[in-house]
Amino acid sequence: MSDSFGSAHTVAPAPDKLAPYLPDLLHGVPSVALDHAKVCRSLCIAFSTGDAEQSLERIMDDARMCPSSWGGSSFHEGLYMNVLVSHCMKVTVGGQRPKTNMRYLLRLLDNPPSDAPTREFRRTIIAELVARPDLRADFEATYVEIHKLRTELQALDNVGYYDSRVRRLFVLSLLRDLMRNLQRRFDGATSGLSRITAYANYVAQTEGFGHLCDLLEYEEQLSNVQFKMRLGADGSLRRFEIVDVQENRGNRFYQGPLRRFLAKFGLWVRGYRIGESGLLDAWLEEVFNGMVPYVPAVLRLLGEQEFYLAGLSFRDQCQRQGLATSFPIMLEPDAPAHALKVEGLFNPLLFTQGSTPVPCGLDGEAIASKAILTGPNSGGKTRLLQALGITQVLAEAGLYAPVASATIPRANGLFVSLVEEGTVDQSEGRLGMELLRIRRLFEHAQVGSLVILDELCSGTNPSEGEEIFLLVLSLLEDLDARSMVATHFLDFARRLQHETRADDSPLRLAFLQVDVGANDLPTYQFRSGVAQTSMAQQTAARLGVTDSVLRALVHRQRLAAPETSRGGRIPPPPFGVEIGGPHGGACEVTELFEAVDARKAAAQRVHIG
Repeated sequence: MSDSFGSAHTVAPAPDKLAPYLPDLLHGVPSVALDHAKVCRSLCIAFSTGDAEQSLERIMDDARMCPSSWGGSSFHEGLYMNVLVSHCMKVTVGGQRPKTNMRYLLRLLDNPPSDAPTREFRRTIIAELVARPDLRADFEATYVEIHKLRTELQALDNVGYYDSRVRRLFVLSLLRDLMRNLQRRFDGATSGLSRITAYANYVAQTEGFGHLCDLLEYEEQLSNVQFKMRLGADGSLRRFEIVDVQENRGNRFYQGPLRRFLAKFGLWVRGYRIGESGLLDAWLEEVFNGMVPYVPAVLRLLGEQEFYLAGLSFRDQCQRQGLATSFPIMLEPDAPAHALKVEGLFNPLLFTQGSTPVPCGLDGEAIASKAILTGPNSGGKTRLLQALGITQVLAEAGLYAPVASATIPRANGLFVSLVEEGTVDQSEGRLGMELLRIRRLFEHAQVGSLVILDELCSGTNPSEGEEIFLLVLSLLEDLDARSMVATHFLDFARRLQHETRADDSPLRLAFLQVDVGANDLPTYQFRSGVAQTSMAQQTAARLGVTDSVLRALVHRQRLAAPETSRGGRIPPPPFGVEIGGPHGGACEVTELFEAVDARKAAAQRVHIG
């Protein structure tokens, strides 16, 4: 008995010895990303008693990231990354939404790989999952099985002793079945998915896995018994006869009747009361200890699968909206402008509004240098800035980006800052907050970064704002940073456009403006140049902020007020609006505002801005 129990013990391989065999789906060269000893301890505790603190769900929080130059980047708030991941990249498997590790997914997007081979390694995996629906089905089935294994490991033993043993047996059976399934599922894969099968084959050859299979076979089939039964006319059992008993003697855990009797008798004489169930508990623990070194890689695989499932979900959602996605071609940061192009760019954040974005395109000059973006409000400037940032993030991470096709430079970092709303506890005014925003820019932006700014220096008067604006552009030039900056300083932008045409200009600038249609409404497309006007009057008319509308509002409020509080005569109705008496003009005023609302609704086209 003791020999059988002791034979299940195996020496745990060192993490660095396991590294070449790990099913690493995120790195070109497999690496150990977890604290192996810490995860193994958590697994042993979870197997024995359950995981009361749900620590197994958080093991990827501290996983080591691949080498990345984006450590100082700052773009979460401006790109609404939490919303992007939770709404536009939500993992759905079999119609269900499993609980995913949002923190880990965001960390992966925060730290895209610096080396191109790792990025291409990721792209080949997700591309193969798209190209082969059968492989994607196996990928999702694997995710469900690992998720179930983790759930059972985390279940608490609060029902009873017997249920504890049943749970542990179930965990071991799930682990065995998972490894056997992984041996066949990705055998024909040509991408990094083949690492999963290679790892399962490696584990299947270990002594620990052999003990696991033998124990489960012993528990499931100690012996085969043949018997005869004789039943009476009333259906009751009249005779029961055992014909043959064939014990599973080939199993390493098998013990003959005499050995079982002697072992129990010896323990009884020494004062111990250990039965078959006690031995089984000990075997369960020992067998799991033999498999523990190989389980962290399985749980890590769960987190890495969520990265790809999120990317697939993003592509699927875009396809349902009739929008094309692609892998942008990534060139070096100093790539010439003529080699760069973006087509079919859109902002996926508009999905959260139930809207379908209107794609647009950009030429190389706007991508390669510092672009000054001008145009009317509600013309798409902010949405364009977000779309560019999201495209850079997903492209660098190795996922499909919201663009039909693109050739863009690689960025050493990303800084995004849109106009910030005031807060009740802010210590500075608008100018002070703007200056702090600029300081954060140069605290985070690295050499060769992509910088995206909305409404730069909008919190101060134009003369002072222009000086700060020029300083920012000059410093971005010193950083060799690409940038896109939106502004309403149109006269200043035109002067810059004229000055930078000279060959000796110290700044490399491009100018981009919102394209406006014949009806003075934005088309949500963009072309080179500086906007002639911000179209404030057209925007005011579209939103119902005109002299006649505002006077009608004042008139309606005076009519609705009690006579004692009117404070004098009622002003005349706006020109062109007939008011017959104290309440006789209510319908005309109502019709006026309904007409305004109709114009506003017509203008709320789905757009990129």
